[in-house]
Amino acid sequence: SYRARGADYFTYTFTLRAGGLDKSVSAFGLEAGDPAASDAPTWAALRTLVGVVSAEAAAIQSPPVYAPEAYLGRLSLHVPEAAGVPWPWPSLRLEDFTPLRANVARERRLSAADVAVLGIPNIEGGFDGLVVSGPDGRPYDLRLRPLLPDEAS
Repeated sequence: SYRARGADYFTYTFTLRAGGLDKSVSAFGLEAGDPAASDAPTWAALRTLVGVVSAEAAAIQSPPVYAPEAYLGRLSLHVPEAAGVPWPWPSLRLEDFTPLRANVARERRLSAADVAVLGIPNIEGGFDGLVVSGPDGRPYDLRLRPLLPDEAS
């Protein structure tokens, strides 16, 4: 049987901005925490913070839908090769996407207008699963992740 303890734990990232400084702390597995560990008070405080933030989020009755100004678009070679939708960006070349992992994938910042030409509704939270035919004739899986206002890409 497969029993990977912690495989389904979340990573909580807290970012504090004050006085021109940014400090981020990531904590994995707050759900588990070892009460006997020397850092148990820190874990307990972080769990309390998660509770406070969660309660505040739950108190929002009708939060507005986030409308990203930009997305991180990632193209990965599609295997097995299959036909995709035509390349949707006449003004972008494949070379405009930064190569990653020995040219197996590429990524770039895409504006909301770039994403709108895909004609896929309700993808404010991101999207995965569209195969596009690249300008080089090869099929690519397109994944989109919305960028937050303070993310460069």
